[in-house]
Amino acid sequence: MNINRLIKDLKNGNNPEENLSTYSQLLLSSYQKIAYGEYALDFTEKYDLLAEEKSGIIYDSLKVVTDITRSVGEGDFSALEAEVKALDQCRNDVIAMMSELEKYIHYLGLYEHIYNRLQFKYEQDAGDYDADVLMEKLMAYINDADDVETANARIQSVLGELPVRMTRLKFLELLENGCLCYVGARNDMADDFFSRLKVCAQAPGVCELNPKWEDLFSIARELEQTDLTAVTKAQIRDLSVKIQVGGQLLAKQLSYAMDLLDLINTLYTILITTPYIVQPDRDVEKDRRILKAYMKAVDSGDFLDIDEDILGGLEKTVENQEKYLGEHMLLEDTLDFVCEKYASQIQGMMLSGPYSALSTAQRLGGINPTADISHTAPYFSADEAYIRKYIEEMSDVYCESFKQSGQLIKRALISMAFENMPVPFDSLDKVTDFIRQSLNSCTEGYERAATRSLLDGIITMEM
Repeated sequence: MNINRLIKDLKNGNNPEENLSTYSQLLLSSYQKIAYGEYALDFTEKYDLLAEEKSGIIYDSLKVVTDITRSVGEGDFSALEAEVKALDQCRNDVIAMMSELEKYIHYLGLYEHIYNRLQFKYEQDAGDYDADVLMEKLMAYINDADDVETANARIQSVLGELPVRMTRLKFLELLENGCLCYVGARNDMADDFFSRLKVCAQAPGVCELNPKWEDLFSIARELEQTDLTAVTKAQIRDLSVKIQVGGQLLAKQLSYAMDLLDLINTLYTILITTPYIVQPDRDVEKDRRILKAYMKAVDSGDFLDIDEDILGGLEKTVENQEKYLGEHMLLEDTLDFVCEKYASQIQGMMLSGPYSALSTAQRLGGINPTADISHTAPYFSADEAYIRKYIEEMSDVYCESFKQSGQLIKRALISMAFENMPVPFDSLDKVTDFIRQSLNSCTEGYERAATRSLLDGIITMEM
């Protein structure tokens, strides 16, 4: 089958009755080959680490995933509908868990930003900065980047550590400038960005945190109860350590959640595409045998000592993944066009099931692993009106957060915004001017010392 010719015929409207069916089978088979290979590699790599959890959402969800994996390895899809439903619930549970943890990340991150500066109140020889000298170092660091992406990442890091001295209106203007970069981006990319930024815009409050994470909640509550304007040296040291401990707990749980979500999404793709496959691929059968053999090892308690046949099969799977990826991307890139142009023909030919499965699989493997798959529609480019609605919403969230917060929290919120949003300047000259103004406007000794230390640390870390 000449894939390029098939795609060309579809785009030109040639023989859609035959080509729509052929295209759906090719893409379904491509998803299966990619998903089975990816799942065989990921499950055998991640299972033993995830199995360390003995209770909670990770433990419960892994049990469901393991049971379904056993069925998939056996080629038993007799309970397919129930398995999809169970996997969907696991996915929702893990995503909800990640959302809870992201609020803790934001909460601890804000206080870490503040305490990284407050600790310099009690440093005897903290030092100061010469604004012009430090600015030249920072611009040299930014200009030394090898590409635009690296340069922008460096600018974001620098802006996030500068002293914050600006009006609310100036900040909102910069927020608008940065966020307008998403005009023309695919809608799911914009949705994902603003969803994350909304979390970063929230004023910290333990009432927003789930207390079931007892260790994290205890740290958060202590942070909220501490008076930032009268905190002692001992308190700063103690709370800074607790923030670091909380960060380690978060990193571990989020790592588990991300690994498990990757497994769930890939397994979900396998399940929803299976009913529509006319002819299973031989490489799919090989990956099934790998999963079957691995599950036997898991059930016998010897999964840490993987059989040589499994290792050999995994090596071959890596080769197959590289071979199939280019073809898969070519096919998938046409899916939105086909779904939009041929919507009525797809329904009339009773191909709604296969194409719904394909659209869901597309989202499961997209840039946002937590994407909503309860309904599907073709992606589109976000226009300015689409982005400005988000900007207005974000402005309202920030204004409300500023009303609830003291000066140190406000400054931390703005700094974290700069770290997360696109660079709000359209030239390096404007970046330079902003850095110079920020450095010169800060007159508090401890904050100047903190700024110098933190910015020097950013530069040194990448040298």
